[in-house]
Amino acid sequence: MASDLDPLEQHLVTALRALSAEDGGPPVPAEAEAAWRAQTASRAIDHAARWLQERRRGFYTIGSAGHESNAYVALGLRRSDPALLHYRSGGF
Repeated sequence: MASDLDPLEQHLVTALRALSAEDGGPPVPAEAEAAWRAQTASRAIDHAARWLQERRRGFYTIGSAGHESNAYVALGLRRSDPALLHYRSGGF
């Protein structure tokens, strides 16, 4: 799927692959990493849905772009809390 990325997405993927854990930086709290992973997974699912639709192998590609911060809302809740999720709440 990498060849289907636009130039900006390809630049991001290349830059992320060049990063190394040894580059340093402050330690990241586990909750922040979990939220970031939820956000990026949500975006990757959006991209995959568009890719599938272009090939007539998927449907309904309204994604969660712009709603990734729902991952942080989810971190503030208990698993037993009710949540009325929207179809764009992928990060949640």
